[in-house]
Amino acid sequence: MNKIRFSVIIPAFNSVATLIPAVASCLNQSDPPYEVIVVDDGSRDDTQALLAQHFSGKIKVITLPENSGPAHARNCGIQAASGQYIAFQDADDIWHPKKLEIVGNALTSHPHIKFLFHPFRLETEKTPPLTNHYSIVKYPFWKLLLRNPIGTPCAIIARHPELNFNEHFHYMEDYELFLNEAERNGVYKLDYPLTTLGRPVLSPGGQSSNRWAMRKGEIKAWWSFASRNPKYFTLVFVLSLYGLLKHCWKWLSQRKY
Repeated sequence: MNKIRFSVIIPAFNSVATLIPAVASCLNQSDPPYEVIVVDDGSRDDTQALLAQHFSGKIKVITLPENSGPAHARNCGIQAASGQYIAFQDADDIWHPKKLEIVGNALTSHPHIKFLFHPFRLETEKTPPLTNHYSIVKYPFWKLLLRNPIGTPCAIIARHPELNFNEHFHYMEDYELFLNEAERNGVYKLDYPLTTLGRPVLSPGGQSSNRWAMRKGEIKAWWSFASRNPKYFTLVFVLSLYGLLKHCWKWLSQRKY
């Protein structure tokens, strides 16, 4: 067992249909986390009762009086966390049972890594067989600027005082955080899918299904990042034009059919 303490942050809003398996997948790790913090973001369902029934004494629960969005919920969890690394989870996703063991071994072997992510898989996709070796490479920052390949429940970041999501964002707040963290310490990829998504990215019903809002959020994330790192202003201007053109092209292509 590795000695790294992981704090798992799970925001939840009216998620009783999926929350219990999501939390259980974090607790039932081959190398259990230091703590699991569920932030009930103003739910109006039976979230509190179910958490008490299934996980009483096993997790921390933060109850927010009203729904404030995932950025604020995750920030509340981060502020309450005391682990060395923050591992994010969503209320409708499932972790591989050896995720923290694999990630912990990777971070122990590479102590300079402060920001790590891994791929995800869909429920319809097969899980690749486990091996004794996983490729860990530094992910090029320019690739992260072009597009965000990081699912929030696939990200593990070293806890520090400035780690927080921008609560002015309603979309792509995770991307804005990832850009800043990658610029600060670099970002590394562990090439094995350790999270199963409950729904495909951009699928109907999820926050990411609003494609235009997501595109605007992406552009907003670039400019917010550039405001902290002015040397990227020119590049961000070009990226914004690229993003708008890409969105228009996809919209026109869909209109044809």
